Amino acid sequence: MFQKKLYILDIQKIQESVKHVNIFIRDTVDSTNQCLKRMIHRLRTGDVFLAEHQTRGFGRRGKKWFSSPGNSICLSLYWKFRINLNFINAISLAIGISVAKVLNELYDCKIILKRPNDLYIQNRKVGGILIETTSILKEEVHCIIGIGINLSENDTFHQKIKKSWTTLQKTIGRVECNQIVSAIIRETHRTLVMFEKNHHFFNDRHFELRENIRIYRE
Repeated sequence: MFQKKLYILDIQKIQESVKHVNIFIRDTVDSTNQCLKRMIHRLRTGDVFLAEHQTRGFGRRGKKWFSSPGNSICLSLYWKFRINLNFINAISLAIGISVAKVLNELYDCKIILKRPNDLYIQNRKVGGILIETTSILKEEVHCIIGIGINLSENDTFHQKIKKSWTTLQKTIGRVECNQIVSAIIRETHRTLVMFEKNHHFFNDRHFELRENIRIYRE
């Protein structure tokens, strides 16, 4: 059955807000992370891949991430670090806080970060983060950061998702997809530049308190 796309990516709107960033957009892909992996040798730090639909999206430990056309944000970002791979674990926390901060500032929706990679609203999962790394040379790490956010619901979710979940539209009303995407790109870029300069700061409890994001640890 045909599912109407409620949210449509607009490259012009996004690039008006995000300057000097290569952004690749496709309607449907297997996985935005996988798309960046296939392009990795010709990417520049900060490049972004977006899709309105993933057919083989996945999260941590290979768990499937279900989406349907125009009902979620499927975003992956590439960054090359010149730091030891041991410090990469802190990136998940830094990105999680960045995304939560964006949503809270735009919609005051009180996002909670459930470590290591889940975003919750009203005790239900609304998004997730997947960090994948490859170390090609000593102290040179290629990092692909996947961000998925549920915007709206349809039959696909009810049929395939069994755990507690929700969408932004269900909890706070209709949102502006391109505004969220632009803000996430800007904030994650800012965070990753800071991370490169002082990655130890992102392991510090003061960072969490400063950004005023509630974090739940299992």
